[in-house]
Amino acid sequence: ARLSRGRRDDDGVQAQRSEAMKYLAAYMLAVMGGKTDPTADDIKSILASVGAEVDDETVATVMGQLSGKDLEEVMAAGREKFAAVPAGGGGVAAGGG
Repeated sequence: ARLSRGRRDDDGVQAQRSEAMKYLAAYMLAVMGGKTDPTADDIKSILASVGAEVDDETVATVMGQLSGKDLEEVMAAGREKFAAVPAGGGGVAAGGG
């Protein structure tokens, strides 16, 4: 099935991850704006300022995962996990002629 924004709906997992990214982005914007430990209201306010729909349950999940943590450390851990993912693939041989 296809979603309205062109994302494939693999049991809703990909759609949920994509949707959750806006909450993470709002959290990061709050930190960049000087909030060392943003609140749920900070996240909601940022999202509302751009007309985004806000789901309280998703805000609570993001807050539960990030509250009290150093964002730089969280991002560093994410980069390490991402670096461990194989990113190779078979190359295509150049055609000769």
